[in-house]
Amino acid sequence: MAQAHFSIKGAWGVIWSQNEVEQFTFELANTDISSLLDEIQVMEDAVAEAALFPEFREHFRHAFDVINEAASYWLEEGLGYSSQARRVINEAFRQRDLIYERLCFAQSFSLPDVVREVLGLVEAIPSSRMAASYAFAQALDAVQMLADWLGNVELNVYDINPDLTESLRLNDPEFFQTMVERQRRTQPGREAEVRETFAQWVAESEKVLMLADLHRQSEVALSSGTLQPGSFFPAMIDKIYTVKSSERARLAGKGNSRPGTATQDGKAKKRELTRAAVERIKKSYPEIEPKALLSRLVGVEGIGTRDTIRENLRKLGEYGPRKKRKTSGPC
Repeated sequence: MAQAHFSIKGAWGVIWSQNEVEQFTFELANTDISSLLDEIQVMEDAVAEAALFPEFREHFRHAFDVINEAASYWLEEGLGYSSQARRVINEAFRQRDLIYERLCFAQSFSLPDVVREVLGLVEAIPSSRMAASYAFAQALDAVQMLADWLGNVELNVYDINPDLTESLRLNDPEFFQTMVERQRRTQPGREAEVRETFAQWVAESEKVLMLADLHRQSEVALSSGTLQPGSFFPAMIDKIYTVKSSERARLAGKGNSRPGTATQDGKAKKRELTRAAVERIKKSYPEIEPKALLSRLVGVEGIGTRDTIRENLRKLGEYGPRKKRKTSGPC
């Protein structure tokens, strides 16, 4: 049965669905998170429970450093976080894939403008906060991807004998750790892929934080009167981080089929997001049918269009092949 869907509009110009405002949930390492901004420490503690966490401690520390710095852009003197912060960051994370896609093909918008457009925000929120919110989402995306892989390595160990494995985890943690390490070594290619993707996503989030810092410097200078609107510095920021026409041309045409182009990188990221979401869903619904899985990825996870997700599922072996169209004669 379709659920009623309605929206509320805050005084600061953002349109949010009632479900998004009151029921935002995010699962990380089997821990439910309802507010990304308020539960950063909870998320850090959750990933630290993984058996392989010690070997990836610095990876997570690096990503959470970005997350904490991005969150600091929303602090107000003596008041804690801005009243807008939680909703904007939650929504930026939920819409991260669409923001990424829009950035690849933006015509004349800087990154903060693209985030505003996707989130439906008015100009009132500073560009530095818009950029920082996307950096937060990118870094958390990397954390989730790595945490999901670590969790799946452990789940594969449990598949051997769940009761015995749990007993070993509780009573003989060293042997349990050995079993997890053995399982990890059965998929070196997957680990290499996860490490490479994680490093790329965190590096991207750091670049966005650099943008946020430049915008903040400009905003402070403008508010103090030491910089005039329309002066060189704000224009320089916009020029540096706006997708240029020459870059847009590179994205077009057959060049997009080459590995390493922005389009192919975007497709690879979408496949990675789909893979992680499928693994997460199948933990809870191991017998889920392909069509139900597709509907959940589109309607609940919101990680792309139905056609895109269907194609990614086919590449992952989770959906049947495309049916050939019947024709009445030669084309």
